[in-house]
Amino acid sequence: MLQITRQLFIAFVAFVVILIIGTIGYVFIEGWGIFDSFYMTVITVTTVGYGEVHDLSRMGRMFSIFLILAGFGLAAFLASEGAKLLLDGDLKTVLWNRKMEKRISKLNKHYIVCGFGRMGRTVASQLAKRHIPVVVIESNEERVESIKDQDFALVTGDLLEDEVLIQAGIERAAGLITVLSRDSDNLLVALSARELNHNLHIVARGEHVSIDAKLKRAGADVVVSPYQISGEYIANNLFEKLAQIAYVDQDDNYNIAGYKLKTKIIGAEAGCKLSEITKGVGAVVALTTVDNQQIINPDIHRVVEAGEELILLNTHQRTEVVRKKVLVADDHQALRKLFVKKMRMLGYDVEEAYNGDEALKKIMSIKPDLVILDAMMPGIDGFEVCSRIKQDVETKHIKIVIFSSADLTVIATEGAKAGADAVLSKTVKSEELAKTVEDLLS
Repeated sequence: MLQITRQLFIAFVAFVVILIIGTIGYVFIEGWGIFDSFYMTVITVTTVGYGEVHDLSRMGRMFSIFLILAGFGLAAFLASEGAKLLLDGDLKTVLWNRKMEKRISKLNKHYIVCGFGRMGRTVASQLAKRHIPVVVIESNEERVESIKDQDFALVTGDLLEDEVLIQAGIERAAGLITVLSRDSDNLLVALSARELNHNLHIVARGEHVSIDAKLKRAGADVVVSPYQISGEYIANNLFEKLAQIAYVDQDDNYNIAGYKLKTKIIGAEAGCKLSEITKGVGAVVALTTVDNQQIINPDIHRVVEAGEELILLNTHQRTEVVRKKVLVADDHQALRKLFVKKMRMLGYDVEEAYNGDEALKKIMSIKPDLVILDAMMPGIDGFEVCSRIKQDVETKHIKIVIFSSADLTVIATEGAKAGADAVLSKTVKSEELAKTVEDLLS
């Protein structure tokens, strides 16, 4: 569409230039007035055949031939393309796009929402409710019509193209929310957005745990997992119900979504407001009065009495998720780096070793949860490394995966003798590798 309108504009400018040249030409060659010269130029270029305004000289006729050859093609092109715009309904789209361009050009400190699926629609609607200017970027035609109906500022096109982000006014934007269905697309959008605007606040959707760090390295300030948010919301709502009938152990082992729960008996704090007691500690989930009445989500301005019991949710300190450690040992550097990359993409902490001797040293040092060993390495091969690990009381719990480019039937037999937990080909697909590792570490 943009290509057609650009061609039309160029052709129109060229046509105007020919009209000007023709008018000036007849003035100088034939000595006519400006109006007669312009009229003669128009009927010559459009070949309407009304006849000459005045008798033409030989030079004037040659000039007319030039105008016909130069201008007739342009006039025909303008007429056909103009008709196509009208008949195909493209003119309405062109005008709508121009309207959007003007509307977006007036925005400043706005937010760009990339993707108008269920999550994108909710984000855009919530921002609009708070009178925050929003520009939506979407390429799906069905969703585009829905966006138009809701009167959001809209840019259509490939979200992975910098030009589309620029059309959305990313240089002037305050923030960008990318909620596309694929993590890889969100990663590329975050990367492009950060390059185009270093001060932009970027929120990105991440489906998998392993993508969180990558999105932040790419430029995202906040990574949101819809499944994690939903899970925590459900868990917290469930606890509100459980808090009415359940007793929370004093050992602080109970937690929800990584947040620890604990109880507190009011003593010296009597006469204080809940907001004063819980400042810097967390949130009050429930309160049990001295006469055993339980209040869910009590008012933070409530004044507590001695002997009352609080159930606190520590929102200031979450239980950190411990990442599994994986060691990759292979004397072939390219293959070693490839497997290291695959493991890191799956969210594991990865170390590498270039031969069997170094692998044994690192195993004793870092105590990995899983080791991926090349079967054939110079010096101590993978089978020997595996055998030593499984025979040592301190390391026999470590999971071992042996991989090789040789016949897997032979390798599997040798691997079983050494105590390997799995045997894979070096050409294993990423999905099979990921499943094998996850099953062993689960």
